[in-house]
Amino acid sequence: MSIEISDMVWNRTAPQRNLSFQGVDMGNGARRDSSEAKDSAAKGSLLRSFHFILPPSFFLFFFTTPLLAHGAGFSIFTQGAGPMGVANATVAHHEGIASIYYNPALQLEFEGINMEAGVTLLRPAKELESTLTRRTYKSVDNTYTPVHLATNYRVSDRLSLAFTLNNSFGLGNEFPDDTIFRYITTESELTTWDMNPSLAFQVHDHMAIAVGVRAVSADVTLQQMIPLQSFGLSDGKQSFDADGSGYGWNIGATYAPFEELAFGASYRSSVNIDLSGDLSFELPQNRNPLLSTLFPGTSADSGFELPGQLFLGIAYKPSVKWVIEAAARFEQYSCYEKLELRTQLPVAGQTSRTLIKDWEDVWGYLFGVSYQSEGGYRFSCGYLFEKTPVPDETFEPGVNGLDKHTLTIGAAKQFGNITTRISYAHDIYEDRDISNSGTLSVLNGTHSQTNQSIAFSLSWHI
Repeated sequence: MSIEISDMVWNRTAPQRNLSFQGVDMGNGARRDSSEAKDSAAKGSLLRSFHFILPPSFFLFFFTTPLLAHGAGFSIFTQGAGPMGVANATVAHHEGIASIYYNPALQLEFEGINMEAGVTLLRPAKELESTLTRRTYKSVDNTYTPVHLATNYRVSDRLSLAFTLNNSFGLGNEFPDDTIFRYITTESELTTWDMNPSLAFQVHDHMAIAVGVRAVSADVTLQQMIPLQSFGLSDGKQSFDADGSGYGWNIGATYAPFEELAFGASYRSSVNIDLSGDLSFELPQNRNPLLSTLFPGTSADSGFELPGQLFLGIAYKPSVKWVIEAAARFEQYSCYEKLELRTQLPVAGQTSRTLIKDWEDVWGYLFGVSYQSEGGYRFSCGYLFEKTPVPDETFEPGVNGLDKHTLTIGAAKQFGNITTRISYAHDIYEDRDISNSGTLSVLNGTHSQTNQSIAFSLSWHI
C-alpha cells in the first residue's frame, strides 16, 4: 500500500530534550557524561536522516494481503462449484446447498439433511510494465485454495436451520524482492473464516425469509523490504503478523409468485475486524548497532472493516430442465476510508500512521444458465462483470484494482444421494494505466492480471 506524503498523518512520541555536549543538561536537572550524550546525539542524527531516506511507503502494514480475492477489492466469491458454474447468479434459485451463502432463504428448497464441502484452486498472475524502469515485473506463481462448507436441516415444512463456513474475504500476493515496488509489498496474505448459522421460515407458499449471525476471524501476514542503501547496506525486511475477529449478521428472502418465476434478495452486513500482532525486522549483518534501536521488534495493532454486500436476483424457469438467472451485487467498499497502524514501541521514531484509502462502492452484474438432463447430469455457464473499488490515487498492487470480466462453465452428476460438481472460471481483467506523482510513481505503468479457477464440490442428502 502506498500513499502520498500529503495524505499521511504521523504521530511522534519521542520526547523533546535540550541536549548540550559539555555536561549535558537533560532539562530536568539530571546530567550525563559526554560519551552518553554523543551516543544519544548520534541516534538522533541517524533518526533524523531516516526521515529523509525512508520513503513514505515504510510502515505499509496492510492491506495488500490466504487467498486471492476473486471479486472486487478483497472479496472472495468462489463459494462452491455449483454457484461458480453460473457466475454466482444464484440468488433467486439454488445450484446446490452452497447457494445459501448468497441467499440463506434458499435452504427451504431442500428436504431432510443436506451437506456440501469443497475447495477451489486459484491461479493468479499479475504484471506491471513500468514506465519508470521500462521493465516488466511479474508476480510469483502460486496456487491458493479457499474452501467452503454448507449444511442444513429441514426441521418442518416451514422451518429450516443451516450453517456455512467460508473464506469470504482474502488476498494472496507474492512478488520477487527486487521489484520497483518492493518497499510497498513483497508478500501479503489475508485469510478470513466466516462462520454463519442461520434459520429460514416459510411465511406462506410463495415467500420465505431467513436471518443469520456471523462470526469472522482474520489472519494477516504482510512483508516488504526496507531501503538501507544510504547506510551502505542491502535491503532489510519487515513482517507484520496479526489476527483478529468481528461479528455481523445476514438476512435473505425469496418470492415466487409463479412456478416459472422467482425473486431473491439478501444482505450480508459489514464486519469490523480488530487486529493485534507483532512487527518484526530482518536487518543485514555488520549493520550499525543503532539500526536495531530504530527497528525493534514490537507488538502492533490495526483494524479494518469488511464491506456490507447486497445481492439481488430474478430467475426464470421456462421448463423443468432450464433455469436462467440475472443478478446483481452491491459492495459497500466506501467504508474503507483509511487505515491506521499503532505500535507499542517507536519504529523509526514513530508509533502510529494513518493511510488514506478512499475506496468506492461498486456494483457487479451476473448472468447464469443451467440445464438439467434426464440422465442426472447438470450443465451450467455464466458471465459476470464488476468494477474495481480502488481509485487511481490509492492504487496498490496487493489488491484487485482492475475491472473484471469472468466466463464460467460447470457440470454436476448425481449418484443417488451424492452429487459431485466441478466448475471453471476464467477472469479477464482490463489493463489499467497508472500515472501518479510522488512516492506512488513507483507504480506508474500498465497493470494487467489474469486468474484461473477450478472448483470441486461433493454434496450428499440424508
